[in-house]
Formats: sequence, C-alpha cells, structure tokens
Amino acid sequence: MTHHNHFLIRNDSVKPLTLNVEPEGAFLPLAKGEEVSVSEAFQTAPLTLKLSIADDGGPILSLWPGDGEVKVVKAGVDVFDLIEKSERTRLAEGGKRRNSERAGERERRKTTRLGVARTRKVSAP
Repeated sequence: MTHHNHFLIRNDSVKPLTLNVEPEGAFLPLAKGEEVSVSEAFQTAPLTLKLSIADDGGPILSLWPGDGEVKVVKAGVDVFDLIEKSERTRLAEGGKRRNSERAGERERRKTTRLGVARTRKVSAP
C-alpha cells in the first residue's frame, strides 16, 4: 500500500536555511520567509529529515528519501528544474568553470554529519 506525506518547510529565521535534497546532493538556500513544499509517496520507509550545522554556523536541513518518490517545490517550480536551469545558464554565460569556482562550490557543499565532512556535487545534464 502506498502512503503519502505532504508538508511545508518555511524559514522564519533571519539566518538563511540550506536545504540539502539527497541523494542528488542538491543544495537550495531559503531566505527568511521563503518556503518549499515537500511531497512523497512511499511503501514502507518515509523520508528522513536530518538537521546539521555548516562550518559557517548556518543550519542545513537534509531530506533523505525512503523507498518512494520525493518532490520538492519552491514558488510552484520543482527544485531540480531550478537547479538544472541555474547551472545551464551559468555555464552558458561563463563557459567552463574556473578552479576557484569549483573550490568555492565544494566548500559551500561541505556539511558535517556524524563528525565526518563530506562534499556532494550537483552535475548539469
């Protein structure tokens, strides 16, 4: 039997909240007052929310899917569409990434989970 969950994540803090949508490792900042809608359909294992703190002290909320499909929507647009469009635009405007851009991206994506630092990269299609 398929189960369904639907909820909103809203940042009411003055600090930005970073959403980390796994397993893709898609990072999405939420400014004060911004929200996303999360919906899922699963069989036995629902998604798991994990809260961690970035090296700069900002909160990171990671969404780990269970055995179903998860959809994250911001302002009526699927988050993965936003990320892919942003990456394609940036690459079209600037060509190849410079090494300093790659290093900065890796640093932004660094999170700490159980005391182990890890880096996830979002790749363009």
